[in-house]
Amino acid sequence: MRRERRQVLYVLGAALLLSGCQPTTDTVIVKPKSAIAGAKLLDGADAGDVPEQVQAPASCTLDLMAENGTVRIQGTAKVTVPQVDGIRLKKTETRTFEQADMDNLKENLFMGGELTQRSTTEEQDEEGLWLTKEEILQIIHTEERMLEKAEKEPEKTDVDPGFLYEELEGWKERYRSAPLSFREKTVSTKVSYDKYAAERFSTMEMEGNANVIWGGTKLGDISYNFFMNNNWSSELRNVTACLTRGYPLRNFVNFHLYTSDGEYYGDDSMPEELLLDAFNEKAIKYDGGEENGQAMGETEAMVEWYRDFAEATEGRAEEEWILDTPLETLKSKGDALAGSLGFDSFELAGWKRVGMYDDYSGLNRRAVNLIYMPVVDGIPVTYADYRFCYDNEREDCSELLQIAYDDEGLAQLQWQNPTRIYDMSDDYVFLLPFSDILKTFEEQAPQLQSTNAGEAEEYGYSAWEQGRKLITITDIKLGYVWVPDDTMETEGMLIPAWDFIGRQTNGWLEGTESGGYWENPSPYQSFLTVNAMDGTVVEGALRLYSF
Repeated sequence: MRRERRQVLYVLGAALLLSGCQPTTDTVIVKPKSAIAGAKLLDGADAGDVPEQVQAPASCTLDLMAENGTVRIQGTAKVTVPQVDGIRLKKTETRTFEQADMDNLKENLFMGGELTQRSTTEEQDEEGLWLTKEEILQIIHTEERMLEKAEKEPEKTDVDPGFLYEELEGWKERYRSAPLSFREKTVSTKVSYDKYAAERFSTMEMEGNANVIWGGTKLGDISYNFFMNNNWSSELRNVTACLTRGYPLRNFVNFHLYTSDGEYYGDDSMPEELLLDAFNEKAIKYDGGEENGQAMGETEAMVEWYRDFAEATEGRAEEEWILDTPLETLKSKGDALAGSLGFDSFELAGWKRVGMYDDYSGLNRRAVNLIYMPVVDGIPVTYADYRFCYDNEREDCSELLQIAYDDEGLAQLQWQNPTRIYDMSDDYVFLLPFSDILKTFEEQAPQLQSTNAGEAEEYGYSAWEQGRKLITITDIKLGYVWVPDDTMETEGMLIPAWDFIGRQTNGWLEGTESGGYWENPSPYQSFLTVNAMDGTVVEGALRLYSF
């Protein structure tokens, strides 16, 4: 039930309304063409550098409450400003993958290795024989180690020993009839882009086409699966190349990837008792018949409840370390691999816990994902895996490189949306002082993030029952933000904007059908994106294909 509620709330969160900060109450949303027309250009020699222009503090303390009491925004956030002379508007053009990209990956990622696809006989398919004896033996050894751990230290694993025992018996039976090897064919790595085929692919009329390259390879003795999906279309504005460690696959659509959702659903470390105590102890009684489901009670009681809730969650680190290998070691590996692939202008923007459910072993595999974003003229493109949208879900098409490691080494590499970037003007743009940006956030964010009664009731919840939300802002960053050009399918802009980044936790009243809590585990949500040039709220974009 809790997972189902999380999924419902994700849909609700994606539909939240954003509005802008103006002298009147009219909503102003930045779009590329109005941003060009509205940008004030200045002579960089007279304006001072960016830190001098924006006059931002090193940190900023927030404590805000929505009028209806459904959301509290708090935290002491680190404020980051690029140390550059000025910021220029940039034009971006997302391109499909080219042959040079594939050749680079073959030489520097595959180390010259080929891609292959495994062939089976009709009889083997009927018997479910797809792995070799050696591969099945590896699964057996993995499950035996996990079974031993589950029996000796059950509190340190979420795997049922009985389940593992049954799985082991099944794999031992398959081992007896598994072949020593299979026929394999070499896969062509010729890159192509057929727009008509891409449009058909986007409507799911075909599982694969000439725009897709997929197959298996080995790095040392370790098996990996690779795909390059070059199907950029009007519906699916995304191209991806991905290498993932795992057993050979039957076809392209069987790929399982490491994702943050995969890790979260296998996480049993959250202090649920503390969270529920905080919710239940300070739950504010409400009158279900009151208009819009507004809570009854004094504002002081609401504030006290949120404060107790924040204290209950404060003891848990935002990202508990899950590997034996230190983070700094993984960062060094990731930096070296990114450099060898030619991503010299990228920098590490963050890291997340990720996981993948392994159908073969029945175990949830965990890793740490390093996220790299472009740096343009010394100004990072700000990473946010979720930005709240004004009208509809928009995909963030900025370029992205992600490299995941576990204690065994490279687990996954993903490259999305290679992009060409151009100057739109040689002049720097005017930037508002940080105090103006903060005023926009303080005036707009609490109400924008508060529960929307109409949308909540569509899913069977009143506004108050659907959620009390605690938002903790940890970072306020000035950087480039990608915005689309609605008139051009592959083009967009990089504009200077401030992102208010953090995480959120939602709670429900005790005694309701949805009583409990839900937490979005990502610390990279942007709860408001404000145009640094004019203080308007930037229409958000979702990173729909981010892992």
